[in-house]
Amino acid sequence: VILLDFLLEEMTAFDVLDALKADARTRMIPVIIVTSHVLPADARQRLAQHTEAILSKEHLSRELAIHRIRDA
Repeated sequence: VILLDFLLEEMTAFDVLDALKADARTRMIPVIIVTSHVLPADARQRLAQHTEAILSKEHLSRELAIHRIRDA
């Protein structure tokens, strides 16, 4: 499982997801987005197509994170 922050230094999660999905060796690795940003509906929908979950940092608990990782 990859825990991926939405905003990175010089790219976004979309860039990372595109690279992961383009490579047959990494395509099947489950990805969980973790973000403190409020994502627009279109961004959430696009991310949801390629990730196991989108978790908000402000509502994130240890138990929720563990549950989502186990689901992935």
